Amino acid sequence: MTLAARLRATMLDWAKAIHEAIGTESPRIFIAVFAIAGLLLFGFTGWIIDRGYRVKLREQPSIAGRTPSNDAQREFTQRTPHELLAFYVGHTALQADKLIEPYKGLWIRAEGTVTFLGPDGSGFVTVLRSGPDTIECRLGNKWGPELGRLNNGDKLKVRGKISPNQNGSQLYLLEVEIDSDPPATSPPVADMPPANPGPPIKLASNEKTTSASAPDGLELLSDDVGVRIRFYRDPSPGGEGLLIRVINETTEPLKSCTVRVNGARSFDSKRKTFVPDQLAHVLLPPFGNVAHNGESDEKWLVRISSDQTHLELGSINGQGILRWPTREPIARPQVWLLDVSVEADGLAACNFCFRMEWGQNTIKVRNL
Repeated sequence: MTLAARLRATMLDWAKAIHEAIGTESPRIFIAVFAIAGLLLFGFTGWIIDRGYRVKLREQPSIAGRTPSNDAQREFTQRTPHELLAFYVGHTALQADKLIEPYKGLWIRAEGTVTFLGPDGSGFVTVLRSGPDTIECRLGNKWGPELGRLNNGDKLKVRGKISPNQNGSQLYLLEVEIDSDPPATSPPVADMPPANPGPPIKLASNEKTTSASAPDGLELLSDDVGVRIRFYRDPSPGGEGLLIRVINETTEPLKSCTVRVNGARSFDSKRKTFVPDQLAHVLLPPFGNVAHNGESDEKWLVRISSDQTHLELGSINGQGILRWPTREPIARPQVWLLDVSVEADGLAACNFCFRMEWGQNTIKVRNL
C-alpha cells in the first residue's frame, strides 16, 4: 500500500470514529464539530503565546520604561525651572506669559523631591519640589513600574516638555520621562564664602563713585538695609565673579531674607542707550535670617563662565546666562546695569541698581 493510500485510510478511520462519537452521519454536524475543535486548539495556542509575552514584559520593566530617548531631535532650553518661574515675579500673569512664551513646547531637565505621586487618567502625575519651586510632571503608563518604587521624599530626575498652559504657581511639564542621563550642564558650583573680604566702600543710596576708586567693591544702603558687592577671584574655572551679602543696620533681625535679580540692561554702543534683557530674572539661594547690625554670608551674584565667554547669574554653571546682544560685538569691556532687590518677612522690598563692567578677566562695579 502506498503512502497516499495509507493516509487516505487513516483519514477515513478518523472520520468514521468522529461520526460514531457524535452519533450522526450528517456532514454539516461533522464539519461544525471539526471547526469548533480547531478554534479551541488555535485559541488556546494564541493565549499561551500572548501570556508568555506579557510575563516577559513584567519581568523586564526597565526595557519597557527606559526606551532610548530622542534627545538629539528635541530642542532643550538652557533655562532652569527656577528661572522660568521667576518670570512671574514682579509681573502680572499676562506679562509673564509673554516672557515665557518662547519656551513653551521646548524640553527641559529638572530634578526635585517627590511630594505627590498618583494615577492620572492617561498615566501618572508627580509633583516635585526643588528649593522654593514646584514642578508638576505628567508621565505615561510605561513608567508605572519605576514610579511604583518611589516614596515621598525621594529624589527624582526628569525631562519633559514645557506645557503651553502656565500660571506661575508651578511649572507644568508634559510627556515627562525619568531621566537616567546626566544633565547637559555642569553641576552646581558650591557657594564659596572667601576669607578676608576686602574693606567695604560705603555709599549713600544717591552717592556715586568711579570704578577707579572702587574697583572691587560696592555697598548700597536704603533705609538701613542694603547689599555689599565685591569681586572675587578663585583659581578654579568658573570661580571668578561678584559676591553679594545682605547688610542689616536696623534694630530688628531680617527673617527669611532673599535676594532677587529683577533684570539686566546691556549697553547699546550704536544707540548709546541701555537695552533690557527680559530673561535676566533669578532668585538667589536663601540668605536665611540676618541679625540686626549684622551681615549675611556671601552668595554668588554674577560669575564669569569657565570658558570666559559670558556672564552667568547665581551659582549654577550654564544657567542664568546674561545674553550680550547679537548686534553688539563681543568685545571688552561689556557694560551692564543690574537690578537687584532684598526681601524679607515684614519688609518692603529694597531695590538697588548698579553698573558693572566686565573686562580683562575682572568685573568692576560702581553706583549709578
